[in-house]
Amino acid sequence: MKKINTINSFKSIHYMNPGKELDDLEFSKMRKELVTINESSRSPVKNNFLIAGNTLEENRKLYDSCVIALMYFEDEAFGFLISPIIHCSHGPILHAGLVIINKNPGANCISYPAIQNMILAYESLGTIYSTNISSTPSIIESFDNIVHKAWPSPSQNAKLIPKNYKDVVKALEDEYIKKYFVTDDLVEIDSRRFTMSSNSNGMGFSTNFYKLARAEKFIYQTFCMTWIDHSKGEDIVQVGKIGFLTNLYQRGLLFMLKISLLKLKKKGSGSGHETSKKEDTSKTKVSKIA
Repeated sequence: MKKINTINSFKSIHYMNPGKELDDLEFSKMRKELVTINESSRSPVKNNFLIAGNTLEENRKLYDSCVIALMYFEDEAFGFLISPIIHCSHGPILHAGLVIINKNPGANCISYPAIQNMILAYESLGTIYSTNISSTPSIIESFDNIVHKAWPSPSQNAKLIPKNYKDVVKALEDEYIKKYFVTDDLVEIDSRRFTMSSNSNGMGFSTNFYKLARAEKFIYQTFCMTWIDHSKGEDIVQVGKIGFLTNLYQRGLLFMLKISLLKLKKKGSGSGHETSKKEDTSKTKVSKIA
């Protein structure tokens, strides 16, 4: 499945399971765009989705269960979001994924591709869990705003972990983190705090809290500062759920984001802000998500 959205000079292309669905030419072109965006960023990330030297069939296998978003402004690719699909006993999981934005034209280019990918996954899979790995306040805030009952977050009970969420984090660790993270150091998950410790700098992500993209609401700044230790390369592992009502809500948010893109073009603005997230989503180091 493939969807193309065009709003004036802004365009996004979303691919569902491209390793299975695309022909060789289109698949190779898509992957080349992803690698080029990563290599041209200030801090290229190390992740098996973007590894060099694989055969076509090896790359197809890597991309056979995921949703990809590629973003263009004036026909130039400037960012992407790779959202892996993971399966566990409680149902499918869409991981927010790895996002890199090299030259933000001024729109909300974190929420827009994330919502589009989530809607596409929901249309194909039905009710799903969603996960996010990040230390960046703006990304933690964005995830909390677009999924149901995201935990941990400042909007939820800090002591009460929702049902099944620990199993979802375990599946994320086994099916995504261990398979796709490229690092010589041990990646550790704390199932009590829902945090991940890793060699963030070695994977291309910044660990300086004061250089990460800020949230709009100050509560997310303080939440990230108190929940994790950025100097130790910690990330927050968030879990949420997407069902019928959340899907309707996301479609409403998407409509508002599209209006903002129309206004953006009328203003002719461009911010030149670069973001990168670790997925783990999520890390954003430049900004991190994973």
